[in-house]
Amino acid sequence: MAPPPASPGRAATMSKEQVDRTKAAEQFKAAPYSDGRTGQSIGYGFHVNAWPEKAKDIRVPITKAQADELFDYVDSWNANYMAKKLGIDVWNSLDQRQIDALLSVAYNTGAPGLWGAIESDLRTKNFEKVAQKIETHATSGNQGVVKVDLSPRRRRDAELFRAGSM
Repeated sequence: MAPPPASPGRAATMSKEQVDRTKAAEQFKAAPYSDGRTGQSIGYGFHVNAWPEKAKDIRVPITKAQADELFDYVDSWNANYMAKKLGIDVWNSLDQRQIDALLSVAYNTGAPGLWGAIESDLRTKNFEKVAQKIETHATSGNQGVVKVDLSPRRRRDAELFRAGSM
């Protein structure tokens, strides 16, 4: 089920279904954990170092309700970032599955890095090329000292993007 259309001037965010999928992929953790090169994360992969102003109010252990708020904050920030770069009307005219796929990757890797990888192809609506770049974007990560293979997740994101491009 798609979320209601975004209000004029407001960037479309992840659908409820995508929020649930992304949270499941990130896995809730009540205590901070090492997130490879990027420092500490908590909740549903909230990067403490990337959001120091939001992080200063976090009390450990974090509750799911607090993690939900942080997730929504990052999702909204990512959507606004992408919409500002692309143009809000163009962003909001994308299929919800395309938005979901882009925001899933942005949540996991950061919107600025994703934007840098896909900008020209997204602007020219070369959607297959965008899907290919999603599939190969940041395909590995770390949770502490454990290397994580993100390629299955990226393939799912790319397929979701493709489904919205037909």
